[in-house]
Amino acid sequence: MWPAGALIALPAVFYNSSNSICNIGGAGIFGDHPVNGNVITWDFRNIKLPGAGTNYSGSRGYVIFRIKANTNLAVPDSFFNKAAIYFDYNLPTLTGTVKTTLGSSRAVCPNTSVSFSAGLTGATYQWQVDIGSGYSNLSNGGIYSGVNTPTLTLSTVSTSFAGFRYRCLVNGNIYSPENILRFSSEWTGALNNVWTNPGNWTCNVVPDANTAVYIPSGTTAPFISSNVACYSLTMAPNTTVLVISGFGLSITGKNN
Repeated sequence: MWPAGALIALPAVFYNSSNSICNIGGAGIFGDHPVNGNVITWDFRNIKLPGAGTNYSGSRGYVIFRIKANTNLAVPDSFFNKAAIYFDYNLPTLTGTVKTTLGSSRAVCPNTSVSFSAGLTGATYQWQVDIGSGYSNLSNGGIYSGVNTPTLTLSTVSTSFAGFRYRCLVNGNIYSPENILRFSSEWTGALNNVWTNPGNWTCNVVPDANTAVYIPSGTTAPFISSNVACYSLTMAPNTTVLVISGFGLSITGKNN
């Protein structure tokens, strides 16, 4: 049994560990906070019930919800859901039905521009960023423009922004789906087999520790003769990466 709300409008927060991550956003239910791998946090907002200090019996309730993976959804598909709150002394309460539009994990070339769309219509827009310590409002300037419009643009973004999360607060009370900024590059071997030659990559930039790498089939095997790094390494079947003795390829994120 969990207190479902309070007069001071503090949200009830729930945690769940799942094999799949989905972004759940909108008025009433908000849950686009994946942390520590596949642990998801839901914030049940705007449930203005009596506080335990003023009406203890009226505040005692529990929320029933379930998590069911849907592998057929893709950005920017939408789905609908709601939660039920049950009480010891009060009649059950249903939250509003929420439309959820899936956000994205955008993979772009280093030092290029990228735009994120709120996907919602409103009178006011405020884009926010989470660099690892919680969301804060953005201001126009530097690489950012359009922070008070439906579309946020990041210009010439370096890989130091990898993993930053972006969302838009619409009309002061509705959040857009969360967007995660990622970087990636694909090996072409267009010039030779040297890993550190920018011309051998689709982005014309040598990957770094924040860039995901893909080695497709039908290309010359990349040759590494110095210490290099990438965020992740995905290799098509029957492909290889050659590393000269005494040097290494460090994978800082994950190996697929």
